[in-house]
Amino acid sequence: MKKYLSLLLIALMLIPVVPLYHATAQQGTLVNKITIQRIEDDGTAIQSLQNGETQARLFRIRSIDTAVKLQSQGFTVIKSLSGLVNILVNPANECSNGMFNIFADREARFALQFLVPRKQIVNNIYQGEAYPVVFSYTPLDPDYPYILGTALKWQSIVESKGKAYGLQLLADALKREGATLQNGKWYKDGKPVTVKFIIRTEDARKDIGDQLADVLEKEANLTVDRIYKDFSGAFQIVYAGNPGDCEWSLYTEGWGITGMTKYNYGDAVWFYSSIWGGMPGWLESGYWNYANKTIDDLATKLDNGEYKNLDEFYAMMNKILDLGFQESVRVFIAATYDFYIAAPGMSGFILSPKAQPWNTFTFMNLHYKTDTVKMSNRYVYATGWAWNPVGGWQDFYSRPVVEAVTWPEVTSRLTDGETGWSPANTATWSVQRGNPVLQVPGDALVYDHAAHAWKHVSDIGTLKAKDAITYNFKLLGKLKFHDGTTETLADLFAPLYTLMEYAFDDSTNTTTDARAETGLKGDYATFINNFVAIKVVNSTAVTVYSNFTHVDDGYIAQTMSPWTSFPLELYAAMDLAVRNHKLTYTDTAAKKTGLPQIHLLSPDQDTEMLNLLDQAKNNPPDWVQQLINLGLLTMDEWQARVDALKAFYNEYHNLVVGNGPFKVTSYDATNDVITLERVQNFPVSPDAVAAELAPKSVDMTVKSVDIAYNTKGTPVALIDAKINGKPATTDTAMVYALLVNLNNYKATFLKITQVKPGEFKAELPANLPEGQYAFAVLTYPVGYSVPATFQKVLTLQAPPQTTTSTTTSTTTTTTTTSTTTSSTTTTTSTPTQTTSTTSPTQTTSSTPTQTSSPSQTTAKKGGSNAALWASIIIIIIIIIGAAWYAMKK
Repeated sequence: MKKYLSLLLIALMLIPVVPLYHATAQQGTLVNKITIQRIEDDGTAIQSLQNGETQARLFRIRSIDTAVKLQSQGFTVIKSLSGLVNILVNPANECSNGMFNIFADREARFALQFLVPRKQIVNNIYQGEAYPVVFSYTPLDPDYPYILGTALKWQSIVESKGKAYGLQLLADALKREGATLQNGKWYKDGKPVTVKFIIRTEDARKDIGDQLADVLEKEANLTVDRIYKDFSGAFQIVYAGNPGDCEWSLYTEGWGITGMTKYNYGDAVWFYSSIWGGMPGWLESGYWNYANKTIDDLATKLDNGEYKNLDEFYAMMNKILDLGFQESVRVFIAATYDFYIAAPGMSGFILSPKAQPWNTFTFMNLHYKTDTVKMSNRYVYATGWAWNPVGGWQDFYSRPVVEAVTWPEVTSRLTDGETGWSPANTATWSVQRGNPVLQVPGDALVYDHAAHAWKHVSDIGTLKAKDAITYNFKLLGKLKFHDGTTETLADLFAPLYTLMEYAFDDSTNTTTDARAETGLKGDYATFINNFVAIKVVNSTAVTVYSNFTHVDDGYIAQTMSPWTSFPLELYAAMDLAVRNHKLTYTDTAAKKTGLPQIHLLSPDQDTEMLNLLDQAKNNPPDWVQQLINLGLLTMDEWQARVDALKAFYNEYHNLVVGNGPFKVTSYDATNDVITLERVQNFPVSPDAVAAELAPKSVDMTVKSVDIAYNTKGTPVALIDAKINGKPATTDTAMVYALLVNLNNYKATFLKITQVKPGEFKAELPANLPEGQYAFAVLTYPVGYSVPATFQKVLTLQAPPQTTTSTTTSTTTTTTTTSTTTSSTTTTTSTPTQTTSTTSPTQTTSSTPTQTSSPSQTTAKKGGSNAALWASIIIIIIIIIGAAWYAMKK
């Protein structure tokens, strides 16, 4: 019974994403001008859409009822997995204000895992439009099958032990720390044991915070100080402040999901280790900083590529997750579905299975009835969240603008998580691995932060690196920044200088390093810790020498890419302001020094930076002069760049100067309204990107499903598949077949062979134990993650025994259940064909017996074990879907 309940719970967690949006042909005209205005209230924003005053809402809508109503009125509704919520816990064991922090005790933090009512939050607060999680990973993550065991373990423990166990853990911790229960409240040293709970007010996190606060107050007998804050107020206390000041105990933390990638060890490292500055203290010198040596050592090994194969890689990831759950500095609650609304007739959306739809490629491809549209967001500029490309843009609200004004070159493909992707093939790369190391050539350049200088490797001695990545950025010399300057190799060196200079503090007993903001080392830890040198190959190509290694070349390429979306002259202006103690890059440095953080929309700051830049027009900063000396820039080019940045500001009154398909042409601070205009003659065609990221359809029929004996090579199934109506091949489709042992839930992938175009064969591996197995087939179009699926429950047994007198065959084929599952329907009939439509959001069964609402998956009842099998099948489908990402190469 316990196993059944555990499976059922996980099944509820793994309901597939079912967005409402259906892809349609692009209509109307290409949008050339976008105005984004602040409308904080969602109801007011929806009314403005219905009145035709705005044409899109950039901020998410959480109500399924509202989404369905708007869709019935003709509005475009996109459902997306784009949110994650958790409780952040302050583990500081030294409080400068003398406060007793019970959550310095690990057991007290661990108790919260059992006190957060995940299922209740999902069902009541999110109305089912979320699912409970114990880690940040979701079933749409390519790595999910490899951490599923750890997730299942802790989910089962939490479910079986429940709230009572958590309350007992917390009470035991309080007693151990010397607290006593007096008149129904815990006291220590004569003072109530108080929890300072920072609760966000703008969204469902207020309800989540209040619900947990009620448990702590009414059932755990603690005194809870509910501190209600919007994002800017919370940010200043939690992220910019020193945890050792104990201004907070708990915080309702939230994250916006902006994409996905294969081999995402980053979530484990960021959320549970301190090596990147993701834990309280944020690696800011002088702050109390949390660290767990065991977790940090594992994270460092992952980050350095210190593993032999994927088995070791995922073993380390799982160990971090396991220990991180027990440390409980973060207590994950739910992954949330969001709804994004656009006016009827708006098209051109480029969608990811796991992100909000307002990305660079959606903006560049957006079509409407007119070439001018108005949009709303809860905030355009949110007070306290500075805009700058070094330590700013950390809020969710500014993200659409950042996406519109920047152009990526080597990243993860947003439709399937493929690593090392370059849109429209505008960049190429190759990785050379050392055996075990490479000799860095003498003409490569390394940055010496102590000397504040670029130096040739030959000038400092011998350097070695684990790999060399050569990039050919074909847009260099063609792509222009918004101030009119052309992007060249020199621009690549500007962020390199900034990171390698400011992340290190070279102060001595007698000198102070004016160019040091050590918080940046956490933000860019992987790149900074592994960058060795850079060599210019030609006018569009460079080779980066690195100590970052990984099993996937694409992951190495995207991690160590030196590409920049902002010009050298902007970096120079910011650098001069920071080194002259006028501004800071990061919020932690701003709070520590009392100086403002760089905000490129601030007229006062922009004027300050431009004045400093103008003074350097004839006497460039040292690092710029070095680039001139190296022949990467001329003095005339430098001076022209200074003039161009000033001219941009004089015309548009901001310094948000990127290289993307739109530029910022005005910002009205009084009303919080920004205007974006399309860059003319942009060197990449919107049609080219749209074609590359277009949804694809798959039709699949599974035939001859049989398993007789446990013998290697036994044919299990024949699979017919078409992609966009044409016979599928290994170039156009990824076909996976999986057997999952229903005794221990161990998954085994079957060998897939292409028999001919349009037909594949799945074969049994050797030495599988006897027993019942869930068998599933999943076929993906290459480049798009909407599959067609087939499932069945089969029995595998040993070959018959043979004697000299008698040969007896005991072949058994069991067809307990044959299920066809789509993202919107689950049935227990026995069809063998599924069809994925050209929509990026829906897979439909050819013969469903029941169709659910857009937000539900239902199963037809059939037999005493139907619920169990349905639960198992859902798990299997998710396992296979995620495995496709991680195993594609």
